[in-house]
Amino acid sequence: MKKLSLCIFLILVFSLFTSKSFAVSFEKNCKVPKGSIKTIKIDGEKYTQFTLKDKDKGGCSTDIKSRHGFPYWERAELAQRNTLSKKKIHEISFKVKITEGFNGIGENFFQIHNYNKNLKAVYPSFMLKFDTGNFQELDVGNFQVNYLKDFICLEKKEKYCAKSAGGFGKKNFKTLTIDDFLNKWMNFKIVISKIINEKGSLTIFINDNKILDNAVVHFPKRGTPRIKYGIYRPGNLKVNNTSQILYSKINVNSKK
Repeated sequence: MKKLSLCIFLILVFSLFTSKSFAVSFEKNCKVPKGSIKTIKIDGEKYTQFTLKDKDKGGCSTDIKSRHGFPYWERAELAQRNTLSKKKIHEISFKVKITEGFNGIGENFFQIHNYNKNLKAVYPSFMLKFDTGNFQELDVGNFQVNYLKDFICLEKKEKYCAKSAGGFGKKNFKTLTIDDFLNKWMNFKIVISKIINEKGSLTIFINDNKILDNAVVHFPKRGTPRIKYGIYRPGNLKVNNTSQILYSKINVNSKK
């Protein structure tokens, strides 16, 4: 009996020092439209509500600039205060409920960006989004994972990368549309491996169903991964519909 108790104690101690689970803290890393981020309570639980309306331009310096064929960018987003170690495995879990919209072009709701205080324009390693296509040829947006295949900054201008090589691949889930998410709680678990030679693997579960298995993703040497979540999308000179999403707390379990 004593041996069994000692064994259980050692297992608990080992797990304590090899794995750490915590709710990550977030902040507005640039100005957001008034009233676009709120904390609400549902059945005693706190959730973060993001709402983005037409012409709600983001407050980051690049949001007012024409990029990738779009006149400006709309944003209501929070960023992780600290960063994710490249030397650990990270399991990120949260649940979301989309209550309105997400039927436009490239509407991001979660991304792992790469932070570098001396070089602001380091691409995100991957993004979760809904997309109807550049010409909105779809009736409803498909769920999509955009992941960075490579990134090399060829020319730096002030704190920005003015010219780069590399780009994104994408996995488009034609059987997962916005209708599957609308007004339903969807549980996400995202597993990121240790980063070795700027490469890591990405596995994604939705409601315990594995939808992406060990996809190879690029994590630039000059950046450190961090979570950004909310709504981020291209601006539209005509009109963007209102989009709204609810987020639970985001928990990260990290281990060596």
